[in-house]
Amino acid sequence: MLERALDGKPGAEPASATMLADRIGLSRQKVNYHLRALERHGLIELVEERRRGNCTERLLQAAAASYVISPAALAAVQPDPTRAPDRLSARWLLAVASRLVQDVGALIAGATKARKCVATFAMDGECDSARRPIAPPSPRSWPAW
Repeated sequence: MLERALDGKPGAEPASATMLADRIGLSRQKVNYHLRALERHGLIELVEERRRGNCTERLLQAAAASYVISPAALAAVQPDPTRAPDRLSARWLLAVASRLVQDVGALIAGATKARKCVATFAMDGECDSARRPIAPPSPRSWPAW
């Protein structure tokens, strides 16, 4: 609902429950209920309150440009490297990446609690073999053992 309602875009216009209800075709009460839950969990934030007659209109917006959902929140369908033993498969890569999200999340949470910084190192790359085939290495380039 957050994605449908607030677009999750940085700089997106704040919106009220009434505005969002009209945009996504649900009742204002149902939208307001979900907005309160999202606000409680810090996924959206109050930008402004306006008086409209006897009511207060609350304008909200997404608290971040994007969100990462912990694989632990998905429990039964959580990717697990031991259940995807083929280390060359996309499933195994996804399982390892989900473990990384959990581990780094726990590391950040612990460091925040201890009021410490976390030093990290990362490498980034792209695999674009779908766009152009990668030629196999020539036997001449293999190391001589």
